[in-house]
Amino acid sequence: MTLARLFQEHAAPAASLALVAHPILDAELRRLHTEGQAAWPQIELTAEQLTLFLARQLPPEATEPEALADLRGSELYLICAFNLGQPAAQMILQRDYMPAVRRVLMERGISESLIADIQQDLCGRLIEKQDPAIVRQGYSGRGALAAWLRTVAVREAELRRKRGQRELGLDFEAESMLRDPHKSPESALVAGSLKQAFHAAFREAVAALSSRERNLLRYHFLLRHSIDQIGDIYRVHR
Repeated sequence: MTLARLFQEHAAPAASLALVAHPILDAELRRLHTEGQAAWPQIELTAEQLTLFLARQLPPEATEPEALADLRGSELYLICAFNLGQPAAQMILQRDYMPAVRRVLMERGISESLIADIQQDLCGRLIEKQDPAIVRQGYSGRGALAAWLRTVAVREAELRRKRGQRELGLDFEAESMLRDPHKSPESALVAGSLKQAFHAAFREAVAALSSRERNLLRYHFLLRHSIDQIGDIYRVHR
């Protein structure tokens, strides 16, 4: 099977209709693979593996052969290997890309603990499926990976700062509501003597979760994604 046919079979339906028998598709896919091999000789990745990743990862508008010509093959190759769990790719991302993310966040006064959490979140973001219905999308190869990581990290830090401000406001409103004499005894306890203990226990429980587990909660409770939408992001069954 040619790379073009493999790509056509696994690309989104909206994209595959426009790809049938396109004369330069196979050549572009091979070029992206060759570019990746040249950039990262320590990573072993077949042309078929990269083709499958691109077909499933890229949004429809980036799968046109002419659009593929503008993609950064070396960095898509790296992300594909990272997605497959290759240690070499993980090491390269941590060594060559994450220090710049850390520097730009430190310049903005972000704490070390939050920087570490954002860096973990970025690793999940890299391989999120490209879907117009999803607010946050992964890397699509249409710009420098280093710049994408820095931009997403700064945006995430700002979102968390604003979210923290909103949560403080909600805590204040909750206290006012919980002082209502008609509220349950449990609510009264959380608003009274057990409030600090409850918040400390909650923070400790969240801190003990993995980055993936926190992301799952974030997708469901903050972004209101359904279980099927979350399954699509991680390419797993609901």
